[in-house]
Amino acid sequence: MLVDSGTCQDLLSPNIMQLFATISAETSTRNGTLPIGLISATWSGTRIEAWESKDARRICNDTIVNDPNQASHLWNGMIHPVLWYNIRAIVWYQGESNEQAPTRYQCSFPEMIKDWRSKWGVGDIPFFFVQLAGYELLKGYVELRYAQTFALKLPLVDMVTAIDIGDPTNIRPTNKQEVSRRLTLLAGHYLYGSKEAYQGPLVQAMSYKKEGGVLTVTISFLNAKEGLIFVGTPKCSLCCQDNLGTFEILSERGWKEATEVNIDANRVIVTGYHFSTFIAIRYAWYAYPQVCSQCFN
Repeated sequence: MLVDSGTCQDLLSPNIMQLFATISAETSTRNGTLPIGLISATWSGTRIEAWESKDARRICNDTIVNDPNQASHLWNGMIHPVLWYNIRAIVWYQGESNEQAPTRYQCSFPEMIKDWRSKWGVGDIPFFFVQLAGYELLKGYVELRYAQTFALKLPLVDMVTAIDIGDPTNIRPTNKQEVSRRLTLLAGHYLYGSKEAYQGPLVQAMSYKKEGGVLTVTISFLNAKEGLIFVGTPKCSLCCQDNLGTFEILSERGWKEATEVNIDANRVIVTGYHFSTFIAIRYAWYAYPQVCSQCFN
């Protein structure tokens, strides 16, 4: 089942049909000749509250009134009618319309997933979602991407990121093929036992030390047996000349860009000067990051 409520203009739009076709073709190619059925439950520009049942909304106190975003409107019309299908996985691409309320999304998204699984009655169905693509016109995208990751605490929930393949002025990025390829890698792993790499780098551990005013933060990553690489975004030459701009350090004086960023195998070593305290570190905290140090395995 594919649920894409934020990247198509109508049920038969070229965007959604292209995504469907690419996922089906990718899955068949990678896993042999397999019949792939996809159920599309789609509506452009919708909020998550419309896709929640009243049971899920009660937990997070979610209510909205604008059609088609009436509370549970699309749950009742598009999801409940297909509960009798025996499905293998769910793909979700939504969140743009909730960018002004990311804190509530931290509750709504995981609770919706748990509720859908309960209503289907077939256990923990694998649930794959797309972290919002880069898009500079909605600054709340940064917090919403973070809110999406709260669902990763649930079993058999996984994420592909699209922050590096977005469009600064188009909320519906055109590179559907790469989004589909990344989703297909998840399906190959969870549904077909593929041994192919299916995730990007994930933070495993972090440590730091201070010597005088020099702060060094070391971050270790999973899924990086062959090491990490920095890859620049298309416009990075316009804004920087080296691997700066992606990592920022928080001290009592606020956020400040790191002075140096280096790779050592599966570790990223971030250095900052003139820091008396260390509170936190963040990465790619932009609605549409254009820097030279997007991190890949």
